[in-house]
Amino acid sequence: MLIGANSSTYQVTVIDTTSVLGALDLEIHYTPNAEQAGQLHDPPTARRQVLDVMTYTVALHPEGRDAFHGIWVRADEGDASVFSLELPMEQIAALPLPENTSSSVAK
Repeated sequence: MLIGANSSTYQVTVIDTTSVLGALDLEIHYTPNAEQAGQLHDPPTARRQVLDVMTYTVALHPEGRDAFHGIWVRADEGDASVFSLELPMEQIAALPLPENTSSSVAK
């Protein structure tokens, strides 16, 4: 599934749940393109990428705020996560919504 936020497109490969930290979280994996992969070496830019995916997901499915403790987003290259971040829903809800959002999947 492709999602677009803030003039970037993210290739989401897995959407699942996890309780690795105890509470039930939504877990999203994406495969960065070459430009995004290069940006993952800069922590503020890498964080912006995963925050875009998180805020887009909450904007598209606001009911998830009540269903999950938070969201894990993992940028994957091959079988390895090269960057990941988990935030609780209350912190994600406080973030500004990404601009120019789109998805290849119908709502």
